[in-house]
Amino acid sequence: MRAKADPYILFLALLLICSAKPMEVLPGGVGAYYPGPTALLEKMITTLESTSPTNTIPKTIRGMIVPHAAYRFAGQTMGMAYAELSSENYAAYDGVVVLAEYEGKTALVPDFDIFIIPGARMPMDRSKARLFAVSPAVDVNYKQFNTFYQMEVHLPFIHKHFPGLPVLPVMLPEGDPETAKEVSRLVREHCGSSLIISSLNLSYSKPSAVAEEFDAALIKSIISKDISSIEKCYSDQGEVRGSVAITAFFNSFSEDARRSAHMELIKYTDDAVLLFGGSLITTYGSFIFYDKVKK
Repeated sequence: MRAKADPYILFLALLLICSAKPMEVLPGGVGAYYPGPTALLEKMITTLESTSPTNTIPKTIRGMIVPHAAYRFAGQTMGMAYAELSSENYAAYDGVVVLAEYEGKTALVPDFDIFIIPGARMPMDRSKARLFAVSPAVDVNYKQFNTFYQMEVHLPFIHKHFPGLPVLPVMLPEGDPETAKEVSRLVREHCGSSLIISSLNLSYSKPSAVAEEFDAALIKSIISKDISSIEKCYSDQGEVRGSVAITAFFNSFSEDARRSAHMELIKYTDDAVLLFGGSLITTYGSFIFYDKVKK
């Protein structure tokens, strides 16, 4: 006969669970990728977004493709995309998913509660992370996440527009399309009301002429939402970085959603001005994926 649980022990266990201190991670990109003083960071975010033209078309943004370099290189390209978000969008989301890449063997999701950035404590969507981790293609991780600038540089922008909204960063292993497909399935299953952000640059350290040719084909494929054409752009160039973050982004939406939504290039730039005359450049593009709001 099974002994009855002691109510006092159960109460203590519940008390410990409820009073447990949230697990926090400190940022790793402050200073190198974005400024540390809170006032300076907030001012910079406002400045980077201020060059965006006035948003006149009512829209619900479903996703964004945004670069992930230091703000001195790609900040304006990032800011012009984030400036497209409006207060009306806030109610449309229950969270934000950031799809980025790293040099690893498996997809990673956060095993902690809070990521600290200057002036804010960003809640991580740990409950969705655990749902993702049921898949053998996904692991939970605690220690590595403050080394992933690819996702960290987005957090100040996300906090400005959606303070308190939980964020689920998903780090995808470079050059692994099968894991990317599995992550896309999990996003469709568990994150149907989330804003989906793909964090990637376009060309990496290429001669200007090579970058321009690759980017022209890739941008055309992104705007047309043609996944097979996107994959061909990367295979023709022999490029690995960026391919799974962008295909995972599109596969995170149903075919009907991809067909009906609009994809718009917001800004395209490179770092030639800041990198010794541009003998080798990295290029950045920001895009929004949206539905027009019927009046």
